[in-house]
Amino acid sequence: MANKEEKADEKKSTWKDVIYNPRTGEFIGRTASSWASVKRQSFVEYPSKHQLSTGIMRDKQKHHESLNLIRHNLLYPGHDHNVSSVAIMPNGDHIVSASRDKTIKMWEVATGYCVKTFTGHREWVRMVRPNQDGTLIASSSNDQTVRVWVVASKECKAELREHEHVVECISWAPESAHPTILEATGSETKKSGKPGPFLLSGSRDKTIKMWDVSTGMCLMTLVGHDNWVRGVLVHPGGKFIMSCADDKTLRIWDYKNKRCMKTLSAHEHFVTSLDFHKSAPYVITGSVDQTERSWVPAKDILDPDLIRQFKARGLDRPALIFLFYLVFYGFLAGMFTLTMWVMLQTLDDYTPKYRDRVANPGLVIRPKDMEITFNRSIPQQYNTYGTHLESFLKRYDDSVQDGNELCPEDMYFEQDDVQEKKVCRFKRSLLRQCSGLADSTFGYSEGQPCILVKMNRVIGLRPRGQPHINCIAKREIPLQMQYFPSEGKLDKSYFPYYGKKAQPEYVQPVVAVKLLLAEEDYNSELIIECKVEGSDLLNNDDRDKFLGRVTFRVKVFK
Repeated sequence: MANKEEKADEKKSTWKDVIYNPRTGEFIGRTASSWASVKRQSFVEYPSKHQLSTGIMRDKQKHHESLNLIRHNLLYPGHDHNVSSVAIMPNGDHIVSASRDKTIKMWEVATGYCVKTFTGHREWVRMVRPNQDGTLIASSSNDQTVRVWVVASKECKAELREHEHVVECISWAPESAHPTILEATGSETKKSGKPGPFLLSGSRDKTIKMWDVSTGMCLMTLVGHDNWVRGVLVHPGGKFIMSCADDKTLRIWDYKNKRCMKTLSAHEHFVTSLDFHKSAPYVITGSVDQTERSWVPAKDILDPDLIRQFKARGLDRPALIFLFYLVFYGFLAGMFTLTMWVMLQTLDDYTPKYRDRVANPGLVIRPKDMEITFNRSIPQQYNTYGTHLESFLKRYDDSVQDGNELCPEDMYFEQDDVQEKKVCRFKRSLLRQCSGLADSTFGYSEGQPCILVKMNRVIGLRPRGQPHINCIAKREIPLQMQYFPSEGKLDKSYFPYYGKKAQPEYVQPVVAVKLLLAEEDYNSELIIECKVEGSDLLNNDDRDKFLGRVTFRVKVFK
């Protein structure tokens, strides 16, 4: 009779969180929602033993569940977009949540009030996790960073930048693992003073990284997954690291030797999450195939006898194994070499033979920093920008450009009939106040910085119309700017570009934008967007924010 009632309830509602006893597999209850795949799951230890928290991605609010009644106890509204991750603080009195609105919030369990908001991420915050004593929380984001926050002050203690894609997951290493980590990472960690705590991160760049939070140093990078890494954990005893990914596998890593010890085909689809049981020897994984699976590490993963047998089998006939791999990889290398040779026969040294269309160029700026922040009274803060600009403009020196052609304006410089192409001169003196010739600080010392804007090189590009650079500040009151050359002109004489081999001395035209900041513009952040205007070049594609445009931030202190 009970089974029939459960099935009837399933037909009446849609559900997200299914709760089981991991030892017996017994069904306990469900929480209402409508997602099918298992995106996030964990073994929950809540001090009251009767409640848990869920972050539901459609509601923009957190739900506090009672395990006894399996119903919503409290709602925590406050986020402005999807909630992607929740975690219970060690004291049990607070919950932290991460959202697509780029913030992390801390909630008081008893009242449902938001007591702290942590801001700093520039994109969607994917995951949030507190450390063991609750003094720090870590977060990962689409902006490719991991940030560590001091709970008491809400300050960002560390910003960890080495991943090359979205950081999907993070996990603190338990204190029991610290001796093993110190032994594995060697003297570099020990000499940095008091090491730790240690943090793991997994990314869409298919790597796992271990960080020393006290120094911001990346201690190791584990490579082996074939798709996005979705979950990573350190064994509570400090024995090994476990990770799951969209390559459908669960992997076990020996971080002493920085290698993968075992790979398990865990699910039939993406493996999106995993967690250790806090007291029992279980690991649970969740997948897009709508299943969750339990694993016993001591038996399924790292049985010492199985490892010894595996190693012994590999030592029976080492000569045959070596010969097999020698022939196999030799064959692959030969096929690759032959393929590359055939491809090179179709290429011309000067001009591509086969292309479907001329690509639309992107815009970039110099200095090469999308967030330019400095105090005009402190040279040490802006000298780096001046050095970068001076280095970039070396090829534009008048003495260097005197050897190039003086080309007529507003005309394409066509040279299809010769292999060695000439180059039109572009002297840095054309940039006048932003040339660095009269002011080596490029205006940074007076609080009116120069920004150089240029298009990427594209072979065969012939922009139509009158291409020029136009920049605006994203605010109600216009910001005064000065352009060099005048009106931000990109003269047609510098097009088309014939390639690096045909034009080794080519330099693309540059437009200098001098920001004429007034007193009220100081000490506040300005968002500047520059676009290519007056031509057939694209500059408003929402899928590519660098196509024909570039956006950067400037903040100048007096």
